[in-house]
Amino acid sequence: METLVNYFNRVTGLTATKEQVEVLENLADITIQNVAICAGRGFSKSLMCAVTALWFADVYADHIGRPIAILLVSGQDAMYSNLDNIFHRNKDLRDKLVQSGIVKDVPKEGFMLRNRSTVETVLPTSRRVRGNRCDILIIDEVCLIKDEVIKDAALPVVSGDISKVILISTPSVDTGYFIDVITSPEKFSFVLKQYSSEVCPWMRKSIERLKTTLTHEAYAREVQARIPSKAERSFFSKKMVDKCFIECEAHRENRPDSWLEVGIDLGYGLPNVTCLTTVEKRRSSNKIKVVYQETWKRFNAEEISNVCKKINPKIVKCDSLPAELFNSLKSYYPKLLFIESRLYKEDLLTQLQTAIRTGELIIPKPEFMKLYQELVKYRPKKRAGDNRVDSLALAIFRVPFDVKETPKHVHFPKKPYIVFR
Repeated sequence: METLVNYFNRVTGLTATKEQVEVLENLADITIQNVAICAGRGFSKSLMCAVTALWFADVYADHIGRPIAILLVSGQDAMYSNLDNIFHRNKDLRDKLVQSGIVKDVPKEGFMLRNRSTVETVLPTSRRVRGNRCDILIIDEVCLIKDEVIKDAALPVVSGDISKVILISTPSVDTGYFIDVITSPEKFSFVLKQYSSEVCPWMRKSIERLKTTLTHEAYAREVQARIPSKAERSFFSKKMVDKCFIECEAHRENRPDSWLEVGIDLGYGLPNVTCLTTVEKRRSSNKIKVVYQETWKRFNAEEISNVCKKINPKIVKCDSLPAELFNSLKSYYPKLLFIESRLYKEDLLTQLQTAIRTGELIIPKPEFMKLYQELVKYRPKKRAGDNRVDSLALAIFRVPFDVKETPKHVHFPKKPYIVFR
């Protein structure tokens, strides 16, 4: 019997890499009933599974002397296109088809070979999956499929003495059945094969580009095929940040119940810069609108204080470090609220995170794209490149007392949040 690795090389015209050989050997092993392949983009997961389905229907079915039913569940055209390309390239396989497609070599809903083995392709919906019976189930890009479709509809259709389940995906989401499987494969009785796209020679140029365009979290998921560590995960959900950025004018609405608040992040040496952010708040609404943001590569206390006087905000909240910069700015603009962000940065960012998650924050899209980039790339304990985010966090921070009655020292049971200077 021809091995799956040799079959792959022959029908595709490619040569499987060492990592792909390991995957193919596990896919062909009947003693391994549940296999999960977690690999980065460009690893040829879908191609390997398409060839595997064809090998079982063509070679293994002839070997055991009976037809095999294979069900491919995929919401993408990649799996089907791979099968069609293989048939188009191999005339001997086309001759084994019971019925060819009208436009393409194989019908999109699947095909039958002359040995009565079938490969059926269905969309990942409960209605399409239920009612099928198969010896081998292959689910493509599992992370993009609802859990109820996988657990309630797909997995129960496998029957017979082979009963093999193959899950393939890139870990592109935070939660779900596939994430549970790759986190604890033994618990779900799966054999896990996990590979980074960095091992693929044909992905080298793409990898270099992705290193500069993807966030650390996205790179870990999409390229390295692993669940990002807490330090790598984005603090602000990109989906939620996108909802905050809307098409509107970046100016104050000047409603009777509105006022301005300013947050200043002093920065701490290059590449950090001093950043000033102005937001508009209202008593009758929880919405907070960003109306102005400016940065200085070289700290200029007089210029910054002049900007504050021109804006005329109700309150100006300023970072505490570096101390010499704060003292210099205080000499020009005495009414600064000194925020111990070194101690309470988590509280500041939590309030900002809540404002983004609940949709309280409104950020005009065209004017603040650099702020957008910092928000989606922000990570906890980031040491550089977060000045706009920190400045915004200071600007929206809810001061726990009335500014008109600010005492010189405000003490709380644990530590002083704010000291008025």
